Amino acid sequence: MKKIVKRVLYIFCAIGAAVLILSLSIKPLIVSLVRERIKPVFPGSSVSIGSCYFHPLRMLAFSGIEIKNADNYTFKIKQIKIEYTILKIIQARISKVSLEGVDARVSMADKKFEELRGYYKVHGKGGIFIDSIGVSNMRLDIRAAGMALNADISSEFNTLKQKVSMLNAQIHNFTMQGLELQDLKLTLAQNDTQGRLYARQLQFNKINAHEINAQWSLLGKEAVVHSLSAKIFKGM
Repeated sequence: MKKIVKRVLYIFCAIGAAVLILSLSIKPLIVSLVRERIKPVFPGSSVSIGSCYFHPLRMLAFSGIEIKNADNYTFKIKQIKIEYTILKIIQARISKVSLEGVDARVSMADKKFEELRGYYKVHGKGGIFIDSIGVSNMRLDIRAAGMALNADISSEFNTLKQKVSMLNAQIHNFTMQGLELQDLKLTLAQNDTQGRLYARQLQFNKINAHEINAQWSLLGKEAVVHSLSAKIFKGM
């Protein structure tokens, strides 16, 4: 009996060691393949990936990602985590993709923000369905002709239900075509149907609103505002 137990343990140890060696040897290849797939999406940009973690049965993660176009943008991502099961892989599905610590800086002072589309190329549609997409601690700093945005956002989107399941957005400053928004907070707790909205100040033309408070909810793809209150002043 002891021999059988030892034999079984030896087999499991051998399999474990083989999986470990395979995962260690395949990591550089995975990093190289992913980097080469990203480059055509952002032509003229440099792409670097710091490290990779690979668990064959449940997860693939990349850390220290940077995509940079010296004249226009820099995207840094602390970690991208891809979670899956063998069954879902067979079904061409992924359980969840999470992005953590995203720092997106765009500087296009002499160009309109819409012109950013000319700096990336996406061909065709992917053949894998992602059940859920999450972003945590994403910082946006965008400067373009007639537009500026500084914000921090965390969110989760359920693609199966086609709905936002969590949102925590803080827009510190947003200006565009005469509109100026200061200190907007937009929150929706995990799986809640109704969230809260607060803005310290909103200016548009001669309208000046302060202390804006509201409840909001999602109905399909539309956001509906309830119980809105604000202090409004009209300039002369």
